[in-house]
Amino acid sequence: MELADMIFRSDWTSLNINVKKAFLMLMRRAMKPIEFTSIYIVSVNLESFMTLVKTSYSVFSLLQQSRET
Repeated sequence: MELADMIFRSDWTSLNINVKKAFLMLMRRAMKPIEFTSIYIVSVNLESFMTLVKTSYSVFSLLQQSRET
């Protein structure tokens, strides 16, 4: 959503038609959240996916440290 707002706040009116069309496509695409699906059952947005990756890495790191001692 921030990308669409930033494009709208820019001086897009002075740009040529091709750039305006590209910006319009970017703005429309930025309004839809990114979601990952797993076997078409579980839908995960980008924020949840990043949280899962960070947590997984933390657990992996903890297990590696406990294995070394």
